[in-house]
Amino acid sequence: HRAGASVFRVVPGASLGDAAPLLVQAPGWFARSIGQSTPYPAALNRVAVTLGSNAAISYAGVSKVTLSGLTGSATPSSNVSLTLSAVDGGGGGAALFDAAVGAGEWDQASGTL
Repeated sequence: HRAGASVFRVVPGASLGDAAPLLVQAPGWFARSIGQSTPYPAALNRVAVTLGSNAAISYAGVSKVTLSGLTGSATPSSNVSLTLSAVDGGGGGAALFDAAVGAGEWDQASGTL
């Protein structure tokens, strides 16, 4: 660009007016991904989920995150162990969850965790 020209930063998913003073965004996920350690049946498989929210996720025992759409699994419904960990560059949100609980409820029929 030439000296004195306006430079605009483009943010993926941004719309005109998003930078307006005192604008309050609706809560939502700006980052979400899911992956697995292996695609092979009957193998030990670790599922990794990454979430990033544009709103505070309250406190342990108050907020609840439900993963849905995990259909087609042969794993029967049960309580499952969970490991929460922070990621490089993250905001430390994993610390808001009660890591001592370390469990979730898997429902095979609905595909929810």
